[in-house]
This record gives sequence, structure tokens and C-alpha cells, in this order.
Amino acid sequence: MESLDNIKNKMIQMGRGKATNTLGHAAASACNQKYGVSLLRICVGLDNSNKKLVIGLFDIANQPDFSNQDQSEMLDWLEDNDYLTSTPVAE
Repeated sequence: MESLDNIKNKMIQMGRGKATNTLGHAAASACNQKYGVSLLRICVGLDNSNKKLVIGLFDIANQPDFSNQDQSEMLDWLEDNDYLTSTPVAE
């Protein structure tokens, strides 16, 4: 999915940091409802271009290239790169 690929590429480009973690939280949340992301953290922690990436996730299920497989692969990538350990989880 283009929206997830864009976020992954941006995360790789940015390297480790708070904004990268926030993008990872947003991606995880778009892939599985058990993950969360703080809207306040998005608001104050991301610049406009990164906010636009997150906004693209709000309607993920209606995107023309929507794919559960791509969502699974994104979660695997986030886990492999140790981003899910800091992602808020719904109890």
C-alpha cells in the first residue's frame, strides 16, 4: 500500500527519534486496532509533511490499494525494527 510504504520510507529516512516513533505508532494503529497513537503527539510532534502522511491513514480501508497483507507486513517491519515496543496498546 502506497500510504504505508510512504510512512516506512520516511521513517527510514528520518532515523531514530520521537517523530519517527510517532509515525510508527500511527502506522501500527492503522494496521491493527489494538495499537494507539496520541493525536496530541501528532499535532505537536510532527511537521506538516509528516502530518499529511498520518492523515492518509485515516481512511486506509477505503484506499484503492488497501491490503490486509500489506498491513501485516508493515506490522512485521515495525516489530522487526523495534517500533512496536513503545506503541501504546489498548487493553
